[in-house]
Amino acid sequence: MRKERIRGLVLDYGGVLTLPQHTASVDRMVAHLEVDRDAFRRVYRARRPAYDSGLVTGEQYWRGVVEGCGLDPDEVDLSYLIAQDVQSWTQLNEAMVGFVREVRSRVYRLAIISNMTRNTLVSMREHFEWLALFDECVFSCELGTNKPGREIYEHCIRRLGLRADECLFVDDSADNAQGARDVGMAAIRFECVKQFLAALEEFE
Repeated sequence: MRKERIRGLVLDYGGVLTLPQHTASVDRMVAHLEVDRDAFRRVYRARRPAYDSGLVTGEQYWRGVVEGCGLDPDEVDLSYLIAQDVQSWTQLNEAMVGFVREVRSRVYRLAIISNMTRNTLVSMREHFEWLALFDECVFSCELGTNKPGREIYEHCIRRLGLRADECLFVDDSADNAQGARDVGMAAIRFECVKQFLAALEEFE
């Protein structure tokens, strides 16, 4: 990676370092609630920003989801839903973790920016020793703001001690990639490892 162009590589977590949300875990959450899958997904996504930004706890989030599905949260095992949700976001993309291990010695600064719930973050820090490869990890639940808002990118850039135009951001969301571009970072929208590595050649 040519240092005079890109000195900081910044990766998303979910959908980049991990696989897309695990379908089997979602199936178990839907089956636990005995609700329509599409209706569940709508409520799940609509209430997610507050959970990602740390404004609500896991129990508060899931009480809201259960109520949004027309059920009584006092009659549902919320701890089961929290556990399945965490599991759904912790299926590693082994090829990308391998890439991080390999590129660590060739990039000046390495970081993560991720919309992340506190429950998932606790599990990650307990089980993923490779997080120590990153110089900075910026998680929405700790900062109190989510992608694609400017603040989370700018916060990471400051912590890296770099200019925005020295940083390359990688995310599977087009909106999040554009959010990085809006603050002056280069960005790649991640689709798969092969596509990502081909796009990365532009910066080498």
